[in-house]
Amino acid sequence: MHAPAARPEQTERRLAAAEDQLALWRIVAGYGPAVDSGSAEVTAQLWTEEGVYDTYPVVLNGRDALRGMVNGERHQALIHSGAAQWACRTSSTATGPS
Repeated sequence: MHAPAARPEQTERRLAAAEDQLALWRIVAGYGPAVDSGSAEVTAQLWTEEGVYDTYPVVLNGRDALRGMVNGERHQALIHSGAAQWACRTSSTATGPS
């Protein structure tokens, strides 16, 4: 018995969506270890060059701002005082071209 022609296309779309979701989870999971270890470059690479990190009330625009935050006195003091990120499973929806 042969599957309908649309079946492989549906499977490919579902697989692409699952791969996108996994990529997002990897980024979220990588943030805590990167920022907690003071790895400014690793942290910055989690964003696009023009990416925005809105940490209300502070908004960081671009990788250079992220590097500055990680290397900054305030963040370094947090690291040395034992503060750390707590990661959990996130809920997100990936949308894009069909």
